[in-house]
Amino acid sequence: MTAPAFLAPATTVTPTGAVPSTPAPPTLPPDDRWHQRWRNHHHTWQHRDGQPFDPDRFAVVELDTRDGKHAARHLILDHHYAASWPAAMHCFGLIDRTPQLDDYPDPHPSANTRAGRLVGVAVLSVPQHVAVVAKPFPRLTPYREAADLGRFLLLDPVAANAESWFLARVFRLARQHGVRGVVAFADPVPRRRADGTLVLPGHVGWSYQGHNAVYLGRSTPSPQILLPDGTSLPGRAISKLAGSEPGARGVAARLRQLGAPDPDAGETPAAWLARALPAIGATIIRHPGKHKYAWRLDRSLTSQLGQPTLPYPKSIDPITAVAGPR
Repeated sequence: MTAPAFLAPATTVTPTGAVPSTPAPPTLPPDDRWHQRWRNHHHTWQHRDGQPFDPDRFAVVELDTRDGKHAARHLILDHHYAASWPAAMHCFGLIDRTPQLDDYPDPHPSANTRAGRLVGVAVLSVPQHVAVVAKPFPRLTPYREAADLGRFLLLDPVAANAESWFLARVFRLARQHGVRGVVAFADPVPRRRADGTLVLPGHVGWSYQGHNAVYLGRSTPSPQILLPDGTSLPGRAISKLAGSEPGARGVAARLRQLGAPDPDAGETPAAWLARALPAIGATIIRHPGKHKYAWRLDRSLTSQLGQPTLPYPKSIDPITAVAGPR
């Protein structure tokens, strides 16, 4: 995606912060001892030396029914930093059988089930481009045998080390649906809201490494449009709006919620977008590419990856971030 020329470029800042000597929650992820959690679009951390994860307390269930996807969608929209829902293929939930109700945020009613409370979600989804799954898995059928881990979220009371336990059971269930390969991305770019609040500290995929994913390098570097709430506006969303495609109304509503003016009578969507983005203080970040990982759920795929594997990254980069509108 080529960034529109009417957006001002962002300044470059270097993330700073010392590794804590005691288990105090960090601002940026210093190492793999810290496990990221979410609540109300804010990230928090669980330290692996803290409360141990008790697998007997939890269960993993499929959420592919209408009600199940409804519950998963609400958990993602209410708590994930992106506050958006991908094109889901299969959904899976982490259920706390005996939740301490005071620990968790007030749930959407759909999060309360007969088995317990929904406290985590994994969504296998259709990526924006077929090459995302076709390149690493050239012999698999995209969107059926190969999928993207489009969303992965655990609420903040869930103890550290739950990720691998959850993913192992998600992949076991996914294999029953014929899924044989999964990719996932880790975004190393810190994101801040216009008021300076850190929304996403940037991460290198510790949980993916902990579950033995292979590292495939970075996605293609590209400019990205950053909105004042710290989220990005993908190129696909811009295309939907400019072309009045399905989903365009949702994109426009999101921009108006951030303060964009109403379209003028007879104004084309593209012309309105050219006014709306500067009006809300949108900026450009120069993204070096997300870290890309893959899992082969079928052992016969051992020698069939279409991309070479590389050593794991171990730290976030001193790369472009945005503090506010320009």
